[in-house]
Amino acid sequence: MKKIAIFTRKEVLNNKEILYIPKAVYDKFFKKVLIIVIPFDDNENYINKLSLLDGINGVILVGGDDIYKFEYDLVKYLYNNDIPTLGICLGMQTMATAINGILGQLNNLEHKSGKKYVHYIDINEDSLLYNIIGKKQILVNSRHKDYVIKTSLTVGATCNGIIEEVEDKNKKFFIGVQWHPENLDDENTQKLFDYFINKL
Repeated sequence: MKKIAIFTRKEVLNNKEILYIPKAVYDKFFKKVLIIVIPFDDNENYINKLSLLDGINGVILVGGDDIYKFEYDLVKYLYNNDIPTLGICLGMQTMATAINGILGQLNNLEHKSGKKYVHYIDINEDSLLYNIIGKKQILVNSRHKDYVIKTSLTVGATCNGIIEEVEDKNKKFFIGVQWHPENLDDENTQKLFDYFINKL
């Protein structure tokens, strides 16, 4: 069975700091791949974590609130070694900024909502995302307050000028999406996740 790594994030729950991964992400891949949860200390040199990637076929960078210093080096390592990588929300922003990108903050909450579906994204027909999903427009959820201003990665989808997906078609799988597909049960999500698994 293929192995994927998911790095934990920090959160304060009941006044205690915990390390976690989103259950929805875990549930989407449970029994399809072997999931390796990798805890981290942000003060630790990322090189100390690379040995944990031995035998790993792919990595998922999950959403959260803060990008940790080691993640930029981690993304560059994944990119340079062509390790299949799926970034979700903040994970996508980390991928974009690690590859010569700049992050900005939205001045409104139009892209931050608890609703299941929030807005449409426009997908470029020459993108890998379009090849995977086969549609020029899909409806997604949206829970972010920051956005990617620019990146050296290819922009595969946007919503009113906001970057919604980044990718590199020259890699086995290097895609970041701004929305949270793990919280959607539709054919678009299934196609994206299945393609990722098939590239492991």
